[in-house]
This record gives sequence, C-alpha cells and structure tokens, in this order.
Amino acid sequence: MPGRSSRGCHSQQTAFEPDRKFGKRQFEIGELREILQIGAKQYEKFADFRKRVIEPATEEINERSIYKVEWEKVTQGRKVTGVAFDFQEKQQLALGI
Repeated sequence: MPGRSSRGCHSQQTAFEPDRKFGKRQFEIGELREILQIGAKQYEKFADFRKRVIEPATEEINERSIYKVEWEKVTQGRKVTGVAFDFQEKQQLALGI
C-alpha cells in the first residue's frame, strides 16, 4: 500500500484474517476504510480506492503471506457498497528429501 511499510501491512492482514471454515470475508466500504484508516475524503471514487488501496494490498498479501486472496466488489444496483475477499491457503510444495 502506498506509504505503508510491510510492518503496517501485517496488522492489516490480521484485520483481514479469514474465517478458516469459510475463507471469505465481506466488508462494507465504510468499514473497510475504518480498518485501513483511510479518511472519507481520500479516494472518494471506488475506481481510485480499488486502484490505490485494494489492488496493491491484495498483491502484497499474495506475495508475502500464506494466503492467496481474490476480491470482488459488492453492489446494490450500480453502487458499490462493499468488497468481498476470498482467502485460500497456498499449497506448500513438499521438500524432496
């Protein structure tokens, strides 16, 4: 995420920690902004929020964690009201010992 260290990302990963039973978490936009400490005036358009926050965060989680995360927007009509994340634990390769 822009301007955030990996250390900061770790605490955000904890907020996103999936329910191990289901692997999915859904957040309303306002709730997601609060978790990520992003003000209501920052990235007001969802396209900017997606480009500057969601996509970089999911890329970093995919690169640095044991999860592969995919996301999709949740809408009511044409309005984006939330984001659903699907976490899958990455398969670990067996060591050929």
